[in-house]
Amino acid sequence: MQIDEDPSWQDPIIDYLVNGNLPTDKSEVRKVQQKAARYYMHGDKLIRRSYSGPHLTCIKYP
Repeated sequence: MQIDEDPSWQDPIIDYLVNGNLPTDKSEVRKVQQKAARYYMHGDKLIRRSYSGPHLTCIKYP
């Protein structure tokens, strides 16, 4: 059985937070950096920061 994993919106953010890798396009670099400021990694989970409530765990849907 083969599982097809499409690229997720989380992949560039996770790659930037974990490895420091950024896309080559300047506009994409800015978008990833701005989005990544609202997230952090806790183990292997991506967590969204929240100022007025609990921090939210991001999950991937198949």
